[in-house]
Amino acid sequence: MVEQLKEDAIGLFEALHPNCVAVFLFDNSSNHGAFADDALVASRMTLNEKPWPLSEKFQFRDTVYISRSTDMEEVQSFYYEKEIKKRDKKGNLKTKKVRYFKGIRKILEERSLWIGHDLEGKKWKLHCGAPDRVNPICCALHFLENCPDFKNQKSALEEVIINSGHVFELYPKYHCECNWIEMYWGAAKREARLKCDYSFKSLEENIDSFLDKAGDLAHIQ
Repeated sequence: MVEQLKEDAIGLFEALHPNCVAVFLFDNSSNHGAFADDALVASRMTLNEKPWPLSEKFQFRDTVYISRSTDMEEVQSFYYEKEIKKRDKKGNLKTKKVRYFKGIRKILEERSLWIGHDLEGKKWKLHCGAPDRVNPICCALHFLENCPDFKNQKSALEEVIINSGHVFELYPKYHCECNWIEMYWGAAKREARLKCDYSFKSLEENIDSFLDKAGDLAHIQ
């Protein structure tokens, strides 16, 4: 859907309605809340440093946070290069640069936010096992998730739409009947019931005309 928005829907709207702002509405489903591969999503991260080649699916973007010591914005990258020495088959010592992900612990340490234990004094794990971040000090993952830059991370759909200068909204949860597409499908089904003999062949032959008729806004109203 992100690609459809990028390559088709947004460009088509802007061509048809220049200098206008579109309001894109989506069902409030988990699919529409999916994040981009480079998004700030703590659940995709490891606690400690780890080799992280460019072939990894998730490549976290740089971020900006407010430094506790200076109260100024600081840019933070999540990767660094480490020189690894290893002997080849002939016994020669070779030095190789390996790209590493810093890990949640290092990320928080750089922000002077690493606590290392919960309110009861228990050592932090990567994840405490609780589904929600109700208590942000319960584990390293939930603590990072509650940092403003991670907490304010937008979904992939919302980023594409907002970055294009348009408006992103979600329908209320569990109220799919609010979706305008329901009126369209309802009108299409009405046309089918009125003009189809209920055979698959007839439906196949007439489906395009049913959909076209349903697309007439005056007809739907």
